[in-house]
Amino acid sequence: MCSCKCFSKIILIVVNLIFLFAGGLMLSFGIIAKVRPELIFKILNVIPAFDKVSPAFDLASIVNASAVFMIVLGVVVFLIGFLGLFGACCENVCLLTTYLIVLIVVLCAEVALIIFAAVSPETFKNVIQDIMKKSLAKFNQDITFNEAMTLPTNDVSLGWTVLQLETKCCGANNYSDYKGFSVTIYGRTYNDTVPLSCCTTKQDVDLTKTYRTPSDVFVNYEACLRKEPAFINSQNCYESIYKLIKKSTAIAIGIAAGIVAAQSILITLTICICRAVKNGGD
Repeated sequence: MCSCKCFSKIILIVVNLIFLFAGGLMLSFGIIAKVRPELIFKILNVIPAFDKVSPAFDLASIVNASAVFMIVLGVVVFLIGFLGLFGACCENVCLLTTYLIVLIVVLCAEVALIIFAAVSPETFKNVIQDIMKKSLAKFNQDITFNEAMTLPTNDVSLGWTVLQLETKCCGANNYSDYKGFSVTIYGRTYNDTVPLSCCTTKQDVDLTKTYRTPSDVFVNYEACLRKEPAFINSQNCYESIYKLIKKSTAIAIGIAAGIVAAQSILITLTICICRAVKNGGD
């Protein structure tokens, strides 16, 4: 019959094998995207829906920009998987202790964040908005129109552009977050304005479609770029994200509870192995 240590080893080996594989996959993707991006496109072209992706996405630049992020994330996930897998396989207390510390630190940070958000929602809101506002400093590209609508290529700008388009929001607080922003439409540059993605749209934007002119997308883009509030999304992006989460409260709670429970189980199993190894038991 499988003992506590035996059962714990099996679970840790399986889980961390998945971590190791996922980390290695992300790391490989990042390195290939940095060195040989054309190979990524050959792989992606196998996916049937890939050819339906809108030309608004400059995929070559997006893949290249995400390479560093994928490498860093891949290294972190790979190292965690390595610590857990080889710590369990070799019954190495040093590796398992390091793995345990990492899990406990991450778990404590998650629980502290949840408590902070629940106890002081207004303070939490201010902190998140400050973080969002700081990230706007890296938002230096937005939608452009040359032959058609093109989305930005760097990850921060792309994230903000899609967020503002999809949730009809503008900035961390409002459109005044943007100082000295420039927009280019068919060679004409609008200075000291707001991003086009902040402008009110005629309907929900389908990013799988091709839009030839700003008028195909926005109610009155020229008035928006003149900073006329009636044609700028009035909702800030913190509120839009909050409303999305609130609509799916049960799902959000379920995901958070599942992550915390999974980490707690891994911590318990790791402690079980460490105690068994130190006591010389099975």
